[in-house]
Amino acid sequence: VVSVFPGPRGGAVFFGKDQSGNRVRAVADRAHICRPLQRGETWRIQGTFARHPQFGDQLHVERACPVKPDGRVVAHYITNHPAFRGIGIGAAKVARLRKAFGDGLVTLLDQRDVEKLSQVLGGECAGNLIQRWHENAGEAGVIAFLDAHGADVRLATKVLRYWPDRTLEKLQENPYRLLFLAGWPTV
Repeated sequence: VVSVFPGPRGGAVFFGKDQSGNRVRAVADRAHICRPLQRGETWRIQGTFARHPQFGDQLHVERACPVKPDGRVVAHYITNHPAFRGIGIGAAKVARLRKAFGDGLVTLLDQRDVEKLSQVLGGECAGNLIQRWHENAGEAGVIAFLDAHGADVRLATKVLRYWPDRTLEKLQENPYRLLFLAGWPTV
C-alpha cells in the first residue's frame, strides 16, 4: 500500500503496487476490508476491474486481508508502516539490512535473531525492530487463519483485542473460543 484515502463511512480508496510493480488504484467498502489499511502494508486483494469515467481503471475490492511481507517488499514495509516509527530505523538502515541479509531478513526477524541484526543496527535498535515485527506479524497470522477456514476476516480485530498474546496458538488449540465473538456456523 502506497497511499490510503479513508472513506467517509468506512472503507477506503488506496493505491499500491501489484506483484509486477504496476500501480493499482483500488476501491473497497467497509464490508470488504477487515480494518483500515496502513501505508507500507502488504495486502492480498481480490476483485474486479472497472473503468471509472474520471479516474480510469480501478479495482473494486471484493475481499482483502493484510499479509506478512516478504522478499523485497519487507524494506518498504519497515520503512513506511507506522508501527516502525520512532524506533530509530529509517530508509538508510533498512537498505543496509537488505544489503547484508537480502531475502533472509524476514527469517532473521521471524527467528528473533538479535545477534545477527545487531551487527548492522546495534542491540537496542535490533530488539525494537524484532518486537514491532512480531506484534504486527501476529495479526497477519490470525487473519490468514480465519481466511483459510472461511471465516470473515473482520473478526480478527475482535479476536486480537480479547486474546492479544499467542492468539493463533489459542485458536488452533480450541477454536470454540470463538463462540464468544461469533455465531455457531462461523465457529
